Amino acid sequence: MSTIDKKNYSSIILSDFFPVKPSPPIPQDVSCDLLAMAITKAKCVRENIVDQKEIDAKLKKARIKVAQYGVSSKYIKQRYMVLAASDYSDTLKIGQKIAENGRFIETALKSKLFRDIIINHRNPQGLDLEERMALYDKYAGKCIRLMYKDVNLPPDDVIHVTCSGYISPSPVEQYFSEKQWLNSTITHSYHMGCYGSLPGIRMAHGFLSSSMAGITPLKKRVDIVHTEILSTHSKIVEDSAEQIITMTLFGDGFIKYSAYPEEYFDKTKKNGLKILAIKEHLIKDSLDGMTWKLGSNNFNMTLALSVPYSIRDIVKPYACEIFSDADLDFEYEKKKGNIVYAIHPGGPLIVKKICEKLELSEDDVAISNKILYENGNMSSATIPYILDEITRDNRITSGKKVLSMAFGPGLTIAGMLLEKV
Repeated sequence: MSTIDKKNYSSIILSDFFPVKPSPPIPQDVSCDLLAMAITKAKCVRENIVDQKEIDAKLKKARIKVAQYGVSSKYIKQRYMVLAASDYSDTLKIGQKIAENGRFIETALKSKLFRDIIINHRNPQGLDLEERMALYDKYAGKCIRLMYKDVNLPPDDVIHVTCSGYISPSPVEQYFSEKQWLNSTITHSYHMGCYGSLPGIRMAHGFLSSSMAGITPLKKRVDIVHTEILSTHSKIVEDSAEQIITMTLFGDGFIKYSAYPEEYFDKTKKNGLKILAIKEHLIKDSLDGMTWKLGSNNFNMTLALSVPYSIRDIVKPYACEIFSDADLDFEYEKKKGNIVYAIHPGGPLIVKKICEKLELSEDDVAISNKILYENGNMSSATIPYILDEITRDNRITSGKKVLSMAFGPGLTIAGMLLEKV
């Protein structure tokens, strides 16, 4: 077996971020009204209510509750929810007629969210898990085709990351088989929630490093594909504060990007992010803080009020450790103004508590807040969206360090230290 000089393959670069938005965004105020009507519809089905006055009274209560506990348009302007879009037309004005009317007239409720999950059944729980996964398979497949529409050369490897769909063969396997890209190795990295991009990137780094060491044939490109359809798991039958927060926070997200050995990265034509360190571990005494479990009808999420505080208490030593892993000093680089922050905006309070502990300003987390505002929380796809923004922003110059962090069940804190190139 031949050996390769490690010096020539010392770095892995992330680049070619390509987000896909297959349907128009839904304004947050409209999506919240859709949710209030969906909750009301489920209650009316469950309680066999058909009188319009009773329906209107329940709808009024649902709207008050969603307004009280839902994430407001102050923090999220819009979200992408492919199941709530009736088609992929740019002229679609989703929800306008519904919001104006406010009644359950089936001819007005034409969105897939209502037709597929609410209207065409008499079960307030909505579709069962098998039916929801069929919808996931359909729309994830559409998005993967858009990602690779203008790609002629297959990657050596592709890693499929998601926490919202389980289908085997996966949508990636289906597409690569259809394209006859049979020599690409497909690996699945599932169910890790909002920090899911970090294990996917760690795997890509490992695959490339292994090939550089001669363990596998030499690889020049590993693609990472995210297909998150959180709207598949709307749990309209339950209107607890926790569920309303969840259903008004998450949006669908789709993005593809690539990892290259520095040897094969074209510095003259692209911006990229060099991986300096990756770190992931559990947070003490926080096992029940966040869960993401399979239910009979959808995936069920719980999120304890203690989560922002558990993250707050660990984030400073974590930041210092990951910089130390790269032989750098966090406080020194911060003082120089040499750090860009790519923090997963799991919710407004999480970002706020991190800012307090790390002594960051609103400007320091502006990109994270922008991605949340324009898309909602897209789970594993959120960090790649933030990294895409950083690579495109010419005000962020080469050499700047990028501290990326995300969180998920466990509680797990995961992150990377990157350098813009």
